[in-house]
Amino acid sequence: MNRYKCYSAGIACLFSIMAVFTGGCVTQDKETAVKQSPGVSSLAEEQALGDKMIKALRDNDSASFLSLLHKDTRVRFGKKEFEDNRAEMKKLFGEIVSAQYLTALEMPTLHPMIWKIRFCRKSQQKDAAPIYQETLFQVVFGRLDGKAYVLSFGFL
Repeated sequence: MNRYKCYSAGIACLFSIMAVFTGGCVTQDKETAVKQSPGVSSLAEEQALGDKMIKALRDNDSASFLSLLHKDTRVRFGKKEFEDNRAEMKKLFGEIVSAQYLTALEMPTLHPMIWKIRFCRKSQQKDAAPIYQETLFQVVFGRLDGKAYVLSFGFL
């Protein structure tokens, strides 16, 4: 397979993964509306939740990953979706070797935060060096009854 075909296949897989991860969005209804209280949002709490989410993804721990999601998000993204997407991510990018928190974006109700995730995978060429690549990962938080929840997530 030439380089162009490998690159095209990689891009196609990336878009597939992005579609599923970014499809974990929550539509708010009256019963589960995210209540925003000034000064309640805790950057450190949300950053810790995001770090746990990435660790669970790295460790292939679907139970821990899913426990961090809001119940409406878990309806759309369960254990099977986690396993399927984790396998596809591993195939395309390799294993997560590190994650670095970068920034939080300011929004009135939701609180998006961004990490840089570094992956490593074996080269398909014999005796070639491992392939490292990085991508951005976004986690969107909201608060319900004073507690932070993951409302959506995905690779950018």
